[in-house]
Amino acid sequence: MPPEIEGELNHEVALVILVPEADALVGSFRELYDPAANLGMPAHITINYTFNAYSNDKPGVLDVLVKLFLKYPCFQFCLNKIRSFPGVLYLAPEPEHPFVQLTKAVWEKFPDSPPYDGVHEGIIPHLTFAHIEDRKLNNRVCEEFLAYSKGRLPVCATARVVWLMGLHQGKWGKREAIELSAKTRQ
Repeated sequence: MPPEIEGELNHEVALVILVPEADALVGSFRELYDPAANLGMPAHITINYTFNAYSNDKPGVLDVLVKLFLKYPCFQFCLNKIRSFPGVLYLAPEPEHPFVQLTKAVWEKFPDSPPYDGVHEGIIPHLTFAHIEDRKLNNRVCEEFLAYSKGRLPVCATARVVWLMGLHQGKWGKREAIELSAKTRQ
C-alpha cells in the first residue's frame, strides 16, 4: 500500500477511471469549482462511489475486483459534449455504454455498494469540471467553459485501468490499479 494512504480511509473509497488527457482542458476549472480536485482527486469518470465493500475491509474484495474487471476489455472513448445536471457541469463520454456496464457489474457483485450510495436514479457517466449550486454562477462558468473548450474537444482516451482511490487525512490517493482485459474494444 502506498505510504501516503496507509491507515484509516475515513470510509471513503471510489472506483474511477482516471482521464489525465483531460487535465489540460478541465484542470483550471476543477481547481476553482470542483472540491474533489482540491482534495487530490484527478480528472476521472466514476465507476462506483462510495465503494463501501472495500472501505469495510471485507476480505477478498480486491481479488473479486481483479477477476471482475478482467472480463471487460480496454476501450476507447471521447469526451466531446458539455452537459449538466443540477449543480454539476461535466463532459460526457462517448460511448457511455462501457462505463455503465462496469458500474452495473460492480453493483451486481457488491449490491451493498450502489453507485453514489443509491442517491441518484440511473447511471450517467461523467467527468465533472464544476460543482456549483448558484444558478447564475453555474451559467457563467458554463459559458466560460464553452468558450475555453472551443476547438479543444474532443478529448480522447483509452480506459485500461480502474483505480481504487481512498480518502486519507482529507486527501484522495491511489490505492490499487486494477487492469481491464488487454483485449481492446473498438
